[in-house]
Amino acid sequence: MSEDQKLHQVAKKIFEKMMAYPSPYGFNFSYSPERSWDGRAEYLFLTINPQAKEHDKLVTKQILWPEDNDFFTENDNNTFQIKKPVQAICYELSRLAHIRECEKASPLEAAKIFTNNHMILASFVPFRTENEKDIDENMKQFAQNEYWGEIFKV
Repeated sequence: MSEDQKLHQVAKKIFEKMMAYPSPYGFNFSYSPERSWDGRAEYLFLTINPQAKEHDKLVTKQILWPEDNDFFTENDNNTFQIKKPVQAICYELSRLAHIRECEKASPLEAAKIFTNNHMILASFVPFRTENEKDIDENMKQFAQNEYWGEIFKV
């Protein structure tokens, strides 16, 4: 089994554990699409945790990987307050990394190309909360041991 296959297998097991975790607002396994997790990623960009909005209590569908990177998609569910700063950071990283396919692209397109092909975007604590103060010790332990602890073993 290749390392990519191992990583995808571990990700699926972690996702199942997240589905069973009692979180009123749900979670985000990753903001990056599955293709970002195929072993090409050289960078890992972590936010603290996904922030919840009141309407997130109604969210029932959880997915392992979004179809496209959540920080670069335009849809009703994409309400990230930090969207623009993350895009700017990804663009600067694409410039510093001298990625050929990014050189002639617009800043937003360069950031998207770089992020989808060279970076994984996720949260350290995958569970949504209304604010950082609501992250409890169990969520932190899950993130450290069951989520990132398992991923980093691969």
